Amino acid sequence: MKRRGEFPGIATVDVCINLVLVFAVLLRLSIVMINAEQQKNQLQNHAAFLVKINWPGESNDDVDLYVADPLNNIVYFRQKQIGLMSLDRDDTGHQQNMVTLPDGRVVQSQFNEEQVNIRGIVEGEYVVNVHMYRKSDNRPTKVEIALFKSSGGDQMEVHKQVVTLSAERQEETAFRFTLTKDGDVVGVNRLPRRFVDQLQNSRRRQL
Repeated sequence: MKRRGEFPGIATVDVCINLVLVFAVLLRLSIVMINAEQQKNQLQNHAAFLVKINWPGESNDDVDLYVADPLNNIVYFRQKQIGLMSLDRDDTGHQQNMVTLPDGRVVQSQFNEEQVNIRGIVEGEYVVNVHMYRKSDNRPTKVEIALFKSSGGDQMEVHKQVVTLSAERQEETAFRFTLTKDGDVVGVNRLPRRFVDQLQNSRRRQL
């Protein structure tokens, strides 16, 4: 019979330690799952539509994305948030997308890319343009532009277009699309419209 104050034994201690470890692992897994669910919810609420462009990761060209909404708000690198639209980042080419690790290795993104989030449905026509702000490569650059609809955390591609930019300051309308009040995309076309000169003239008048 075990006397009062007697050491309970190695086996009992091991069981207790294992129970503590199991509890710690379960707690950690619970925290991870909660964070993942929160991130999923943030993604679901982040945008109704996304406009993304990308061009080859080895290119040092600086391509800019412009999106105009039905109220004539224009989001671009100098105006990263307006109305219900916001530009995630201004990508200026491959030198911006490289990271040097402590051991000297260089990690580079496979693509140069920019993205505009449309966080709500404003009925009417949107215009999506791409502009070659700086041309560093000798070869023409193919830019892929895509429109995605966000639903339940998933992104469904609605339309995609490839535009070739060959010269500095070249601006092209990738596509136009119209949103209905129900969030449907209709009336996709490529009727051209220019933003850069319009915005530059507006800035000059403000100076």
